[in-house]
Amino acid sequence: MSIPCKFERSILSYDEHEIIPRTHHPEIYDAALDDLKALRQRLRGMRDKERTLAREKRRAVRGKGAQRGASFPPCGSFCYAPADR
Repeated sequence: MSIPCKFERSILSYDEHEIIPRTHHPEIYDAALDDLKALRQRLRGMRDKERTLAREKRRAVRGKGAQRGASFPPCGSFCYAPADR
């Protein structure tokens, strides 16, 4: 799917936009294999973060309450408490 660079620039933050041009022609052909692997990992991380934020927003709009896992106490309060003997 082809998206104009102008549109990409309009929806991405400055930091995000610095990464994206490296995935376009002709720069992608000049990148080494290790650079491409690192770029792939970073892009997938960005995608996963946005996916999680969108999922939480949809959940809040539906009225499902607090974030998932919010009802559990923090692990530090009971996981490492000394045992009474």
